[in-house]
Amino acid sequence: MTNLAAFIVEAHRNGYATTQADPGPDGEKVITYGRGEYGYRDQYYGSTAFVGHEVVTRDGRPVWGMSYYGDVVREDADPNDVYAVLREALEQATTDRPYRGPAAYEGDEMTYSSSVDGDLQRFEGEEHIQNSETVVYRGTFAGGRVD
Repeated sequence: MTNLAAFIVEAHRNGYATTQADPGPDGEKVITYGRGEYGYRDQYYGSTAFVGHEVVTRDGRPVWGMSYYGDVVREDADPNDVYAVLREALEQATTDRPYRGPAAYEGDEMTYSSSVDGDLQRFEGEEHIQNSETVVYRGTFAGGRVD
């Protein structure tokens, strides 16, 4: 599981956090990444409100996956600013928390926080971005081992 967690962190740092997605035939956005025996595919729909999933393969077989949903929940929040903070937070993933971002991250004007119940085998969590005391983004995610 250590190698898997390290690859997930690497894929996140080379995925949505830093890479432009390729458009798919049905309006989805797709990001792929691979190294050695591992492959990663992130497929999502939408922009201000989005839904998607990630799958990690090892030697061509699915071994791990995660589904997620997120939305800017305040009309007065600039989605570009909100998602810039989300990208920064996702770059901070660690092998002990490879799911999304860290428990806490402070951007220039907004803060990111996430909570996770479970481990790499099976987990669910929530993430928020706040501007001062106001939540401007909410996201949920869940996933784990795939056999």
